[in-house]
Amino acid sequence: MPITGTWANVDGRLGLVMISGGGIVYNQATGYQPGISVCSDILYGSFSDKPKHCKAGEEVAHRVALCFAEVTPKATSALAQACRIEETPNCQMLRFKMPDGSESKIPLL
Repeated sequence: MPITGTWANVDGRLGLVMISGGGIVYNQATGYQPGISVCSDILYGSFSDKPKHCKAGEEVAHRVALCFAEVTPKATSALAQACRIEETPNCQMLRFKMPDGSESKIPLL
């Protein structure tokens, strides 16, 4: 099931924010796994099942996602709004605010 928007939250504990790439898809488990008595749902970040033709040397995929543990849906929404990619002379820089309010930055290679 595709999820519209740029973020998802699982049970008020796991936040996923998509910055760049495909969408978010939720896949509900269909049966028990052999040897264990639980079913595992899957949350795909940056998912696409569309075929793509690429030329030699062309970038195949560029995905940027952030995962946050122990975060509420309200905080996940705020984090999604506080994330941005900035161009710098040397590289692209991912800037975002952490749940505690501090700012983080990560160079994207």
